[in-house]
Formats: sequence, C-alpha cells, structure tokens
Amino acid sequence: MYRAVIFDFDGTIIDTEQHLFNVINKHLEMHNADPISIDFYRSSIGGAATDLHDHLIKAIGSENKDKLL
Repeated sequence: MYRAVIFDFDGTIIDTEQHLFNVINKHLEMHNADPISIDFYRSSIGGAATDLHDHLIKAIGSENKDKLL
C-alpha cells in the first residue's frame, strides 16, 4: 500500500508550459485578442497567476470567461 502520493506535474513529471501557453493564445485568437508572449506567461505562473488572469479577463471580457471552462 502506498503511504503518500506526490503531485508535481509542471516540469518534473509532465511539462505543461508549452501546452497551456498554446491553449491560452488559441482562446485569445478566438476572441480577436493579441497573443501573450512566452515571457509574460512564464512571469505570470507559479503563484496566484493574477496578472495572467487579469489580462485574460480584460482581453476576452468577463462575460465570456465561463465559455473557457
């Protein structure tokens, strides 16, 4: 029997950075918004990601945020 399970998917087991970056830019494109740079994305992740969240809400409009889920 396992006594613990450790989850760390961003870079250790699975590197999701490029995939999530591409998905975000695809959604921005669908809403005729400018894409984000990889540098902005990298500086926005790893914490609460509030800068990224605020940018996405501004770019796609708060009325559309539920369509992304």
